[in-house]
Amino acid sequence: IETEPELFASCSLMDHGQYSRKAHVSTISTLEVAAIVKANQSQFNLSDQTTIRYQVNDEWKQVLNIEQLDRPLGTLTSINNEGIERDYSLDQLVEEAQLVREQYCRTITSTALGFKNRPVPEAAVEVPVIEKSTASCKY
Repeated sequence: IETEPELFASCSLMDHGQYSRKAHVSTISTLEVAAIVKANQSQFNLSDQTTIRYQVNDEWKQVLNIEQLDRPLGTLTSINNEGIERDYSLDQLVEEAQLVREQYCRTITSTALGFKNRPVPEAAVEVPVIEKSTASCKY
């Protein structure tokens, strides 16, 4: 489910139609997480199992299958509007994005199971009773 269509469109490599056909909560790796990094307002995307895309000075960088790396992803330094340098950890961004995705899938799944196991109350339908009139019409 795309909660921020503009953000998704600028972060994802798929268009809406492709993503809608692919994404399903039963397969967590099919869901993407698009985020804005507060440190510098850049965009970040987690897709597949662990592929990330992120912006550095308006240029996109991509790292495929980060779980296969034998090293941390490292940090990026940004300078805010006041000229203050700030570092942020790519590893921490990935962990938070994975956690958000896992929690989203669990929430949707448990909600669906809750609805499935809840009895559906029968709807009471009132039918209006029309009484016969004993009045007669004269022409």
